[in-house]
Amino acid sequence: MSGQLSTTLETKRALRYAAESALTAINSQRKNMSNFKTWTQENLAQFAQEANAKMIEQDDRIQQLQCDLKDAIEAYRELMRKAESQRGQ
Repeated sequence: MSGQLSTTLETKRALRYAAESALTAINSQRKNMSNFKTWTQENLAQFAQEANAKMIEQDDRIQQLQCDLKDAIEAYRELMRKAESQRGQ
């Protein structure tokens, strides 16, 4: 039993160390990703195209949400008008 507990603790420590190492590597890559000075011209151009496409997509979504919000506000106002008219009768 003691041997199993020791092995389990060692396994947990190894997994924790591996996870911490992976997170450190990911964070390091993120820092390097934003260092555009190290990027090649080709990579910068590709990134710019992808970023532009994403911004256009997000802008379309924002416009749709704004329209949905306007519709929801108008529907709410209509419900409020109906409720007011029913109270007045």
